[in-house]
Amino acid sequence: MSNKKVMVDVCPEGFTNSSKITDFFDFDKYYSKKTVEKREITARREGAKLELRVEGPYGAPYWMWDSP
Repeated sequence: MSNKKVMVDVCPEGFTNSSKITDFFDFDKYYSKKTVEKREITARREGAKLELRVEGPYGAPYWMWDSP
């Protein structure tokens, strides 16, 4: 990703406020390390400078790639 910081808002088809973020994306397939806390997931790839944070506290999840 060229070490760029990015935020993406998504609304997956079928998403509801009671949905789990992991129902819509297989983090284990693409990321070597993952931390799950309530409605937030932090994931990192081995050797990557940026981490992915996915949050969905008030509705559809948003995805942020940022420095750890």
